[in-house]
Amino acid sequence: MPKYDHTFLEGADPVVYTRRIGIEPDQWQAAVLRSKSRRIVINCARQVGKSTITGALLAYTAETFPGSLSLLIAPSLRQSLLLFEKVHGPIDLSGVGTLKSTASEKRLRNGSKVVALPGNPKTARGFGGVDLLVIDEAAYTPQSLFDSVLPMVIISQGRVILLSTPRAKQGMFWDAWQDEEYEQFRITAYDCP
Repeated sequence: MPKYDHTFLEGADPVVYTRRIGIEPDQWQAAVLRSKSRRIVINCARQVGKSTITGALLAYTAETFPGSLSLLIAPSLRQSLLLFEKVHGPIDLSGVGTLKSTASEKRLRNGSKVVALPGNPKTARGFGGVDLLVIDEAAYTPQSLFDSVLPMVIISQGRVILLSTPRAKQGMFWDAWQDEEYEQFRITAYDCP
């Protein structure tokens, strides 16, 4: 039985949580936050708020599911750390309390952990029981990385969120966009108020 079952704790609506930390989500962002899908693919334009809302979702998961493990991966460490920065503020505002905070990892008093990793298939391995796996710039991520990290969520039945600007009709991101197992969100610049 997975420790993170994707249902909302009583009174812990992720949209209410996000508002409480000072972020008013757009309509599409609220839909992502409230999605109960185990697989999500977000195909969107630049600067529409995908990193902000994903950071809020990572913080929400860490706070409301004690003992959870969330990983965020991008093709480079710099890119994963940029997304990781979006986690710091919400967690600091949450009141859960941090035991350890480094440039790439946050351990909370409730036992949850959020880790940012570079997209290297050889070094991203080794984590088990992942509750939330976020892959940023997924359209630019090699298949070998997907092959090395997706097993981390199989046993735990964790969530996978792929987010990216579009690139080409090929690769894992494109495959996920075509896969009915993934809930698809497409956001253009015109969809962003």
